[in-house]
Amino acid sequence: MSADAASTVVIVGGGAAGAYTALRLRRRLGPGVRLIVVEARDRIGGNARAVQLEVDGEAASYDTGAQFLHPGAQPEVLDLARELGLYDEQAVLRASAGFTVYDRPAGRVDLCLPPDVARALRMRPGQAWNAAKFARFLLALRTLERQTPARWDVSVAEWLGSLGWLDAAFAKRVVSPFLYQFTSLPPARNDEASARYAATYLARTLFGPGPRAPAHAPLETPGLPTFTSQQLRVGVAVLAQRALAASGAEVWLSAPVTAVRGGPDGVTVRVAGQDVRAAQAVVTVDAPTAARLLADDPRGPRLAALPYAPLTILLERGGSIAAPPPEVTQGFNLVVDGDAIAFHVAFGPQRRLTPRGRAVDVTKSWGTPELDPDRSPFVVHVERHHVPLPTVAFIAGREALIAETQGLGGVWLAGGWTTWFDSQQAAWTSAGAAADGVAEARAGARP
Repeated sequence: MSADAASTVVIVGGGAAGAYTALRLRRRLGPGVRLIVVEARDRIGGNARAVQLEVDGEAASYDTGAQFLHPGAQPEVLDLARELGLYDEQAVLRASAGFTVYDRPAGRVDLCLPPDVARALRMRPGQAWNAAKFARFLLALRTLERQTPARWDVSVAEWLGSLGWLDAAFAKRVVSPFLYQFTSLPPARNDEASARYAATYLARTLFGPGPRAPAHAPLETPGLPTFTSQQLRVGVAVLAQRALAASGAEVWLSAPVTAVRGGPDGVTVRVAGQDVRAAQAVVTVDAPTAARLLADDPRGPRLAALPYAPLTILLERGGSIAAPPPEVTQGFNLVVDGDAIAFHVAFGPQRRLTPRGRAVDVTKSWGTPELDPDRSPFVVHVERHHVPLPTVAFIAGREALIAETQGLGGVWLAGGWTTWFDSQQAAWTSAGAAADGVAEARAGARP
């Protein structure tokens, strides 16, 4: 291996995990190591991207992918945001947020969680009863997330079956659709999901310890909130961009990688038709993409076996093909339509009124089966992702893969999918694990 290669680490992927890996490697290895981040797209951010839209003469950013950064679930990411100048009263958008589960064929609201206390006190008895049962479910969720040792091999079906008080109708009409936003599995398959995976992000959001020392931005919305959402006004992608800039890594955009080959003499990364030699590489893309890049590696078939699904996200304005009726639409909505399900985020209830006193008419939706942008006259942007389907089998395959093959041939895997829940916090955690592994390998290789 040449001296140049020995001093080089290549990071494949410019999403959150790639940017965070670059920063954490720099902090572990210091300035003497050359870090190269290679990204097939022409931008940094991966599944996080913001679109600028003007509503009533006022421009704002709207996240089309990863969006919310709640202190309970993502404390270290918010610590990083604060360190990079993105977490103060001016940078953070906080709002009260309600939730609706709506059955379209029946024209029925199966769950209504109002965004503020005043509206919660005005709920009809049937709605209040369902909300009370749901609150009990959330407490069970908290208990599950805090169990030690963590049991990732228990399915949603097994866990719900162990809750003797939970009736089957409520589980089918409310709980299973609700969990879709965390599992991406349709109601008919949600029983296959790992219960711990389905529970963890929400439990930490609701019951987590919160950030260590952040400033709290004022609420955008009036009233005493029952729950608050939190996001960065500039969009989550800016956090990855600033982290990458802070790392001092070289950034190669529009540089598709076609193969990563590790071995005892270092790693070869095929980038835009040329070979880049390095001592180590960290692959931070999703599992199906990693499987293609590592096709000649023993991990290739194992990565390809992890279940994923395509996910099309529609950013719409002035209407939506996935929304419930306006009179029941809240900040967050799940719409069940037979075997189909859609998750619908309405930005209006989570933002202050426009200068003309109107609610922002921008929404974001995705679903299973995938939403078809050609069916919507309201689309202003389409984002296409691949998301893990966190069945018990997925978790078992993931855990074995990471435990048995990390660092094989000088190649590490990182990304939200490699650890507890596919999120910004998980990307940060996985980046730290990969950086530690690379640093230890380099220390062991010194004469």
